Amino acid sequence: MKMKFSQSLIEEIKTKTSLSGEISKTVKLSQKGNEYLGLCPFHDEKTPSFTVSDDKGFYHCFGCQAHGSVFDFIMKTQGMGFQETVIMLAQGLGLDHKIQYNDNSEKDNRFLKLLNLTQEISNWFSDQLNSEVGANAKKYLETRAIPYKIIKKFEVGFSPNSWDKLKSAFLRRGYLEQDLIDIGVLIKTEKSTKSYDRYRNRIIFPIKSINGKVLGFGGRALDDAKAKYINSPETELYNKGSNLYGLNDARQAIKQKKTMIVVEGYLDVLTLSNIGFENSVATLGTALTEKQMYLLWNLTNEPILCFDGDNAGRKAAFLAAERALPLLKPGFTLQFAILPIGYDPDTIVNKLGVGEFEAIINNSISLSELLWLKEKSLFNLDTPERQSGFFKRINDLTNRINDKSVRSVFKNAYKTKFRNEFSYRKNSELSGNYGYKKNFKGLNSSKNILQSTLMNNGEHFSREKFIVAAVIKYPELLAKGDELFGKSIFFSQELDSCRSKILNAVAEGYVQSEEIVKILYDSGLGEFTENLLKSAKTSHTSFFEGFFREEILVAWNEAVALNERAALQREIDTAWKDYTENSSESAKSRLLSLQEELGEKYGISTRGNLIDS
Repeated sequence: MKMKFSQSLIEEIKTKTSLSGEISKTVKLSQKGNEYLGLCPFHDEKTPSFTVSDDKGFYHCFGCQAHGSVFDFIMKTQGMGFQETVIMLAQGLGLDHKIQYNDNSEKDNRFLKLLNLTQEISNWFSDQLNSEVGANAKKYLETRAIPYKIIKKFEVGFSPNSWDKLKSAFLRRGYLEQDLIDIGVLIKTEKSTKSYDRYRNRIIFPIKSINGKVLGFGGRALDDAKAKYINSPETELYNKGSNLYGLNDARQAIKQKKTMIVVEGYLDVLTLSNIGFENSVATLGTALTEKQMYLLWNLTNEPILCFDGDNAGRKAAFLAAERALPLLKPGFTLQFAILPIGYDPDTIVNKLGVGEFEAIINNSISLSELLWLKEKSLFNLDTPERQSGFFKRINDLTNRINDKSVRSVFKNAYKTKFRNEFSYRKNSELSGNYGYKKNFKGLNSSKNILQSTLMNNGEHFSREKFIVAAVIKYPELLAKGDELFGKSIFFSQELDSCRSKILNAVAEGYVQSEEIVKILYDSGLGEFTENLLKSAKTSHTSFFEGFFREEILVAWNEAVALNERAALQREIDTAWKDYTENSSESAKSRLLSLQEELGEKYGISTRGNLIDS
């Protein structure tokens, strides 16, 4: 069946497709100003005469006069028909071509109409920022060290603190209320018959397609609104999983530097662009999607992901790495720049300096290394059985890679790495640990930052629950470990309260599990205790079955030791942050002391080992 595609679909594909990105898959292009130049694929030539313009949306050869759009290029070079080409490009962008064709010219023009309206609204937001009503917004941007040239480059705007100022302005211009609702700048709920402005008292960041068309907006609150950031909803123009903030503005720098930096926030992009990292884009508040990965790979082979230094940022990096596995092709992968806990790109630059951020970017780690470190951190790998479990998890991950050649290389690399790291030494100690070095300097090493923080990212609570639940089930543990139990540091107040009640009960002679459970119930911790034991039994079934035995003590002591090590690492994280911000002698002394303690107890180095002792 021959399909008749709507003009809106054709324009949307043109808007969201990088012409130079598509052509560079088969033609080597070099940038010349705002255009690209290469040898023409349609005739033999030794001097390049083939030009590509993303802004104009066409290629042209001054030698053979070949000329056309992205559709023409693919049809001519791949021998495809127009219908095949549209479907292929639409599917690559996540567009549903099946519902996009019709014979209604009015609907065909709707996409272009909404694009023009969205651009006009972006201009209006910009005008508001530059008017008297935008004074506070401009002051805020000044406090974030965002100069006017960057504000202008990214067309940053402001939405006044009003429920209907935008609505009134565009209704007076003759636009339909429904169109304003459809592009997401007005909200109308089922409970109310009256629509109102979505963005109020917010700095506005226009979100553009790769070709510079405004598709939607992000807004940062200037007051104590419940949501600090809000984005456009899914509309006919905007799909957050198919776009990246700043991509159009970063495109030329990406081509020049042959790499790009992917961050989380709008302001991170503005800050980085201002200090010379114009090749930066942001993920629009979502975990990196497959469609976004293809957008990245259209422009560079190894984009660098640099997410915030918190649990959410770490999890987003791990998710991106695993999501990328089935998509990997020879030469195409992801790199990861790991930020220290408590920092994002903006705070790194403003507190530690441009050089420190640049060093972290330059010392990024590969996707394969990230997954290795993450899986390795989950358990203490001091026995062959645990090591084999670790290697199985790594092997299962590599099996997700669809490309046979990439999968084969991953497997061989991991096998070699496994043999090198887990061979037995003469003293029967396993070589999977990292040796402590007094003069180790690792602030800007993504590998060292990641190693030092992995144990603390969400694992501490489950470990704490296990420690307390084990004592409730087997009070015999306290016969040899009451001092360890008493010194353990718990984040959870409920677990801390349980520990106090248990120690008091044991001190008074209550040494049976049933007695301790009753005391916890009587003290108001009954429901918490019940859920705690149920969760522990589900997670560690064999451990919580049967009577007390020697292996119970061994496993419990190991969990307590890991908890102590994690607490010490958190102290180092805090001391490190204090030292890098203040550089005082007292901060340096505390950091060195904690470094020595970690090295002596566990024989490892961390990012705390940053300074010469």
